[in-house]
This record gives sequence, C-alpha cells and structure tokens, in this order.
Amino acid sequence: MASKLYFRQALTGGTTNALDGIDGAVLADQDACIVFHAGNTYHYSLDAASGQAESSPDIIAPDIDAGNKRWILQNVFAAVGELGTAATADIGTLPENVPTNADLGTAAMKDVEGDGGTVVETQNLGTAARQADTRYAHRSNNLSDLANISTARNNLGLGTAATADIGVDVQEYIKHNLTATGAPTANDDTSVGYQVGSVWIDTSASPKEAYRCVDATAGAAVWVNTSLEIGELGTLANQDKNNVAITGGDIDADTVDFTSEYDNGVVSANATIDWANGNDQKITLGASITLTFSNMGVGHKQLKVIQDATGGRIPTLPAGKWPGGTAGSFSTAAGAEDILSVYYDGASYYFQLVKGWA
Repeated sequence: MASKLYFRQALTGGTTNALDGIDGAVLADQDACIVFHAGNTYHYSLDAASGQAESSPDIIAPDIDAGNKRWILQNVFAAVGELGTAATADIGTLPENVPTNADLGTAAMKDVEGDGGTVVETQNLGTAARQADTRYAHRSNNLSDLANISTARNNLGLGTAATADIGVDVQEYIKHNLTATGAPTANDDTSVGYQVGSVWIDTSASPKEAYRCVDATAGAAVWVNTSLEIGELGTLANQDKNNVAITGGDIDADTVDFTSEYDNGVVSANATIDWANGNDQKITLGASITLTFSNMGVGHKQLKVIQDATGGRIPTLPAGKWPGGTAGSFSTAAGAEDILSVYYDGASYYFQLVKGWA
C-alpha cells in the first residue's frame, strides 16, 4: 500500500488540526506528516510497531486507536529567527574564516562577473573558457528586457495564448470570422490563422449561415455548415406539437387520436390490405376472397369486415395465431359487421374476432 502524507498545524491537543488528532485506525507504517507549528516545520514518520512512550515532540501517539503506532520525529526546520547570525548573513559579508573552515580555495569566494579573469587564471583554464557563448541566455537577453513582446514571442515560437493570463479563456485566441460575406473555402486554413474550432458566419446569406472548422490543413480546410433552416426539416418539424397529423388521425397533446377510417370499398377479388393507409380500416366483401397484408409493421391494427347485401362471403386470412388455437369464423348474414383485431410482432400475426355488431 502506498504511504500517505498528512499536513497539520499542531503537535498535540487531539483536534483535527493536530498530529495526534489523526485516527490511528487509518494510519499505516511509513505514513508521513509535516507539521507547521510555532514557526517551525516538523517532519514525522509513522512507526506502526513502535509502542514507545509518548514524549513530545520526539514521539507522539494518536489519541484514537493508537495501539503501537507512534509518530517519530525525523527533522525539524527552525524559523529564520532561531538560526545563527551566519545563516542570515549576505554571502559577501561572511567572515574570512568561512572558506577556510569549509576547505575552499580563494577562487570560490570570487565574484564571477567582477573578477572572472582571476578565477580562470587560478584554475589554469584557457582563454576560450572565458568567452561568451551565444548559445546560452544571458541577463541582457532576458525577455523582460525586450520592449517588443510580439518579437519575444515569435522568437520563441509561441502563439498569442502563451502571453494570456491564466484566467483568460484560450478560446478568445482562436480566430473566428463573424462578419463574412460568403462561405468559407479550403484556403481559409492555418496559413491565414484559422484552426479546428474556428467559427465562420456568412452574413450575406438569408438567413445567415454558420460554419465550424473541423480540419484546418493548409489548402484543404474543411468547414461544416452547422445551420439548419426550417425548410430543411421534415414536415413533422413544422407542425404544432399539440396537433401533429398522421395517416388516419393526429397526435393531440400526449394521445393519438384516429379521426378517420380507411375504406377499401366493396371488394370481389383477392386483395391486399395496405396498412400504410391507416391503422383502422374497413372492407365490404362482394365475394369470398383471400386477403393479404402489407406495411403491417410491429403493432396493433383493426379491420372491420362487412357482408354485402347478399351475405355468405368468407374471407381467407394470412396464416396466424388465434386464442385457444381455433380460428374464428366470420358472420355471414347480409350486412353483418365483424371487427378483426390483428397484432403483429414482426414474425407472426395474432388474430381476434368480435362478431355480429348490430
């Protein structure tokens, strides 16, 4: 398991900000904690098997579920005010015995800019070692000394976004054309500042057309028209959502109402019932005929079967299933009306016949 690093602001006290306030149940061997307390910085490491008696600040036990777990002090970094005078002295004002005690030669104390020649001679280096090397940045070439920010940016190969504040949306620096008087072409590409995501508005079109760049390759830019006019939509999109017309009915609010029944007329020869004409249809039998279905689609349909003035007409239906496995028999009396319900699941027809409506 990876070790965890905690940060606290007190050594003891059992509070959530204190080192001993960390629940021992969540601690594991080698976890670490840095405590910022009284101007000092304490570095602790957890010894899960220590079991030593608590002795702050060297050994601190968790207040909760400590077991043998102990925080063992590793280092203390004192505040500046608690350091000796040498620690806060300017290097140039250190006592003369500092380089001697550190076993350094006199060259180590030289100001490189002030007496570079002495240093080189001391080290017995050739004159080439003392020459300026234009391959490296010098203080005089620092970007802050350049009056022209654009020149500095170009020399470094940076785009405009590189000089923006972190809080500024980089999208601001993607080139757009919101006042164009024509559609974009393949030459509106990276060579003229466009990139993937650029937006182009053709204000000369009526209504205006919007485009977005999806490929800014030089000479082969690709712009996609993101506009869609009402005339480019299907007829359904142009209808009131509360009164959408459909074949044989309409959609009113959240319901479908069928406002008409398709009439196949008096049929005396084999015929096809085309369900594209509507979900509710009727047919008057002028003879005993065979019926087939087209454009059924998955779902439920109804067919009213009417006997003509003669009667005795028997329709033959497509193969299908009936309740109980027994096919229904149609009424044969002159003028009799039966309702045939048909459900299709994409593979089989399911029939149900309600007879003798009067």
